[in-house]
Amino acid sequence: MNPIANQFNQCPVLLDARHITSIASIKAEFDASKLTEQQRAMATGIVSANSEYKPYELIKGIAIITVRGALIHNLGYSASWATGYDVIKRKIGFAMHDPDVKGVLVKFHTPGGTVYGCPDTGDLIHECGKIKPVWTLSDDMAYSAGQWLHAQGTRRLVTQSGGLGSIGVLVAHADFSKMLEDYGVEMTLIFDGQHKVDGNPYEKLPDTVKAQIKADCKKTRGEFATAVSRGTGLSVADVLNTEAECYSGQQAVDIGLADAVVSSNSILGEFIEFVNKPQNAQTGNVMSTQPNENATTTTPAPTADTQKPAADAATQTDPATAERTRIKGIMSCEDAQGRTGLASKLAYDTSMSVDEAVAILQSSPKEPQADTPKPEEQAGATVSDGFQKAMNTENHPDLSADSDQTDAELSTDEAQAAAMLASFKTATGV
Repeated sequence: MNPIANQFNQCPVLLDARHITSIASIKAEFDASKLTEQQRAMATGIVSANSEYKPYELIKGIAIITVRGALIHNLGYSASWATGYDVIKRKIGFAMHDPDVKGVLVKFHTPGGTVYGCPDTGDLIHECGKIKPVWTLSDDMAYSAGQWLHAQGTRRLVTQSGGLGSIGVLVAHADFSKMLEDYGVEMTLIFDGQHKVDGNPYEKLPDTVKAQIKADCKKTRGEFATAVSRGTGLSVADVLNTEAECYSGQQAVDIGLADAVVSSNSILGEFIEFVNKPQNAQTGNVMSTQPNENATTTTPAPTADTQKPAADAATQTDPATAERTRIKGIMSCEDAQGRTGLASKLAYDTSMSVDEAVAILQSSPKEPQADTPKPEEQAGATVSDGFQKAMNTENHPDLSADSDQTDAELSTDEAQAAAMLASFKTATGV
């Protein structure tokens, strides 16, 4: 028997049943002797130490890994009819550590394959997604074992005619006993160990053995569903409820197995644009970039971060400006009123953020005050009086702001914050 087909013989497999008859034609051996060094790297994923080639096509920072045909454990090569899990792992592993690679696009056209080798390959794709964005594309099918791998991408895509699903396990048992009997052949199995010949093809499958095989299938399907759940965010129950059905295009998106229906003609350009936006370079799961005609537009509620002045974002890379902004934010916040001493300590003697300082101020009692300032005085006293109080009650070195600043210049909140920063730097050497 073909050693490749033997991996599918009476063993649990992750394969769309419509394609099971194609397995017998897979070649066990692959002649790489006539290939160039670059072709050999692409076919096997093996790259010599001093090679100038990569095991994948690299376009503007995107490594393109193509997975076609049946998925076979330790096949050793990739071709239009089959791809070895070992080859996929070599290419993914290389891309993970390739400084030229900003993202990985894995394109699938596979009916599935063996259980052997699939879980480890899926885990590696998942791990790669923690380092670099991995977009997986059903172009035009990623069934069963292909679905297992496809689900591990940080963004999971399908073409209009692409297929996903078949989340189930299959065992094909052949009973040759009648055929042998017709040919006058009687097969005798001599063995030791009660379960040694369970599932052999020379006798009718006993009910007890069939039940055990069914239990094995159920266990493997549970592991399959867990892996798909990890990648897609669907619950394990929802994955199992698909009952190994296959979905195409928008159906796959609606059921939750894909994030978006895309065009194979433009997806590479979209990915190149995505990885060259700094804020998106390490993003994991993302939503579809395609407009949804049926969706309603909702403006997200503003948060503390989104309400910060736009100038903050523009000056985040300037440590001095950021420090002034932090000090001013603490000293001028509403919760600093009545707690100016504590506010000064938090602003001047710590590096905590405004939000952290506000949380402490909110949980602290107000300081006793001899006289309640008039409203018109209170508004302007929060920063300057609080800072002066902290300076008068603590032992500080002889510090001053920049020599060219006058008392008049220190009358604004921002100038006072600048003075605090200068003092902080002198005192701490930071």
